[in-house]
Amino acid sequence: MGWSPSSRAGRCRYRPASNRTILLTHGHPDHIGGLAGPLHTPLFRNVQQLFVHEKELTFWRDDGIYSSAPDGFRPFFDVARNGFNAYGDKLMPFHQESILPGIQTVPLFGHTPGHTGYLLGDGSASLLIWGDIVHFPHIQMAQPEVTIAFDSDPIQASRTRGQLLDRVATDKLSISGMHFNLPTAGLVQREGNAYVPKLSRT
Repeated sequence: MGWSPSSRAGRCRYRPASNRTILLTHGHPDHIGGLAGPLHTPLFRNVQQLFVHEKELTFWRDDGIYSSAPDGFRPFFDVARNGFNAYGDKLMPFHQESILPGIQTVPLFGHTPGHTGYLLGDGSASLLIWGDIVHFPHIQMAQPEVTIAFDSDPIQASRTRGQLLDRVATDKLSISGMHFNLPTAGLVQREGNAYVPKLSRT
């Protein structure tokens, strides 16, 4: 566990040194950039396992894709590679769904080639961390077909989003993602042909 109560009521303090395992949803800079400093310097020095889907790792390390990428997008590769290289043999590429006790991976390809969610626990107590399934929840839940420029495969991203929204609404899964305003966890409800976030449950 990396969270501990701080001296301020209602707040938590994160202690990187206490982290042993990292679950990476994908390699965009706002998700991997905080893992390493310059020159492949790991910022989480006690990490023993950094899980990443093998498709994601292959994509960011592909020299052919890197050389053909637009100039403005190449820094994304530099940040991702720096983060991966910082952890060396601690990297745990996976393709299977079960990686750790109580944690299942959920393939959510489209935003990036190996974009992955993580289902923690099971039954009514489970929580799905779904990464970048939405960037604008109140728009993309109502209209799952709406994509964003950062989706590497917009058609697949849209299809994945629609399928996942149907699943979490049907199964009443608690969800959390990285581009919500507060509160950052809750449920998704189906209203007609659209989905509505109910981000009040934590």
